[in-house]
Amino acid sequence: MGLVIPVLIGGDHFVLFRFYQPIWAVLFLPCLSLIDVFHGELLKMPAILRKMFVVILMLAIYSIPRDGWLSLSSASKIRYELVLAEQGQQLGSDLNAIFPVDRPSVGVIAAGGVAFTYDGIVIDVMGLNNLEVAHTPGNRHGYKNHAAFSPDVFFRQQPDLLLHGWQDILKDLFCDERFSPAYQLAVITDNERSITAYIRREYLQKLSELGLEVRLLQPLSSCP
Repeated sequence: MGLVIPVLIGGDHFVLFRFYQPIWAVLFLPCLSLIDVFHGELLKMPAILRKMFVVILMLAIYSIPRDGWLSLSSASKIRYELVLAEQGQQLGSDLNAIFPVDRPSVGVIAAGGVAFTYDGIVIDVMGLNNLEVAHTPGNRHGYKNHAAFSPDVFFRQQPDLLLHGWQDILKDLFCDERFSPAYQLAVITDNERSITAYIRREYLQKLSELGLEVRLLQPLSSCP
């Protein structure tokens, strides 16, 4: 079953065969079953050949290129995935600290790390954890495995904050005629930490009531 998951979902955008990770250990079970077969054959071999086999096997294992685990971790592609998760968790912790009470709903592109630590409502605008987005009809044109974003669903759900993300993934949301009247780009600061986000205009007054410093910014995107 684990082997057909990527086939059923249409592939995996992410590196390192993520969907196969839970079944790597199971894949070794057939290899273990071969031990009995080869064990019997080895016992039939003359003692000198068995000793030579062991020596050759040890030399082969010793000659395998290897580095320290710390060196491998810095060069591995999986390092970026771990850093991305750590950054998301830190962002969630910062949001908790900035908003100790009356926490806003937050729209994010990469929801995993943020949702793990943030105690408020996290709206996954990509749809992996958002049923309404995931069930939006129509073709998924755009960036591979990031094409489910729906502007119509976004404006129905209207998160209080939208953490700044990629314009192409958000399908030119910032150029949508509904966006500028509804959201304002700003930096929110509590004197120790700050975040940059698009803030729902009705929520700006709430930020002032919470005693937070809000610095309004010009939109970063250029629209025709």
